[in-house]
Amino acid sequence: MKKLSDETYHNHAGMLSKRHPGLARVTNLVGIPKVKIPKWKSLNDAILYSVIGQMLSNSASNSILMRLSREFRNTEDIILWAHQTKSTTGALLGVSQKKRRTLSEWGNFRAHHEDVSMHWGKVHLDEFRREVTKIWGLGRWSADMLGIFYFGRLDIWPETDTSIKTVSNAVFGSCQQSEIAVFIDGSETVAALYFWEITNRKLLAKLVHGQSD
Repeated sequence: MKKLSDETYHNHAGMLSKRHPGLARVTNLVGIPKVKIPKWKSLNDAILYSVIGQMLSNSASNSILMRLSREFRNTEDIILWAHQTKSTTGALLGVSQKKRRTLSEWGNFRAHHEDVSMHWGKVHLDEFRREVTKIWGLGRWSADMLGIFYFGRLDIWPETDTSIKTVSNAVFGSCQQSEIAVFIDGSETVAALYFWEITNRKLLAKLVHGQSD
């Protein structure tokens, strides 16, 4: 795991600002992102949060996670419960059958790959995404969330994320990674975190109209 410090944000923001005027506006509007990375204490926690968060708003996801935390002692107990109930139809405690199966599949995988956290922290991005998405129920989005918020990788551009697409279109006039790669190369994760801050802080209108914060 890598910790993203204020210095890391500052250094990458400086590089991004010099590459494109739209990126300069983004970094000026946001300042230093108040995003703690790594976000989770363990890989099991990271998997739980990324699975529950699939296709849900932050508020809906947090509500389910709070409910689970009241019912179970820890993440390991939640994964065990998911394994035991994976064949039960419908949602339980707000967790769909598909997500329970995903957590169950993760538990089975982790039982046979105890050193996966160290391995995933070192491999090339393509291999990392490929290995994560081999686990049933974990897709590209989940892999990218793990890579950014748990492993602190700096090379992830979550191009399938709706908010990233929206801000990319505002900044570059395109959301195709092939067209914007030259501007974010080597700082993909930091650029993504800045873009999310634009939407989270509702700064998109200011960005589009060239206003300062």
